[in-house]
Amino acid sequence: RLPASTTGLFTIRFSGNRLPNFDLKAGMPGQEAIISVQGPLARTLDDVILYSKSIIDAEPWFKDPKLYPIPWREIELPQKLKFAVIWDDGFVRVTPPVRRALETTVAKLRDSGHEVVEWDNKPIGKVYNLLRRLFTSDGGKTIRNQLEKGEEPALKFMDNFLQSKEIGVYDLWQLQREKNQIWKEWLDQWNEIEGLDGLIMAAAPYISAKHSKY
Repeated sequence: RLPASTTGLFTIRFSGNRLPNFDLKAGMPGQEAIISVQGPLARTLDDVILYSKSIIDAEPWFKDPKLYPIPWREIELPQKLKFAVIWDDGFVRVTPPVRRALETTVAKLRDSGHEVVEWDNKPIGKVYNLLRRLFTSDGGKTIRNQLEKGEEPALKFMDNFLQSKEIGVYDLWQLQREKNQIWKEWLDQWNEIEGLDGLIMAAAPYISAKHSKY
């Protein structure tokens, strides 16, 4: 998602436990409430497909015990697809270039015979606060340890992590339970739209951000 959306590149964010991710430092190893996903960044969609098929054809689940053993599958899409569009997250309105890109995408899909409906943002308001609490449940220890190893200063946007307070196991379990309830709410919302194939939404409210201003 980032940096692909701000650099004109193609990517795919796989579902969790689909591509190898065992003990990678980028994903805060041991933090299992929000599953980190690694994936390709490429100049073309064909390159994304080549990368993804090559990894999955290598049967990485024999090396990474967390992966689901699902082989690569070729599918035939129907002539008419159904999408739901999310215009913004309910907190920040997207900037004009991003809004224009969404409107252009929706118009082209409809002109090509596909159906696009509106998506109600009901669960999104609950997600951000939960995300922050789950990522900081260790009191920032994981990130602080990595910064100390590299002898690098913390950027301003990392204050949420470094100034957080570690929580106990019981409180963490309650957050994970809350996460599962939101998942269920999101799934129910998806299933309420008959025949839905996918969501269209912005990757960020802007096309890029100044250094350290993300």
